[in-house]
Amino acid sequence: MKVTNLDNNKSTTVEVTSVSGSCVLLNDAAFEQVREPGKFLIRRAVIEKVG
Repeated sequence: MKVTNLDNNKSTTVEVTSVSGSCVLLNDAAFEQVREPGKFLIRRAVIEKVG
């Protein structure tokens, strides 16, 4: 899936390994690609199915 942080328009594509309710849990490497400096939560995101 593709995760885009709407606050900074950064995105990353990740593989889904398991399902966990209504939130997306990213590994550290993927989170570092899309987060804003100094913030540890993405509140506004778009999640897209790819492939």
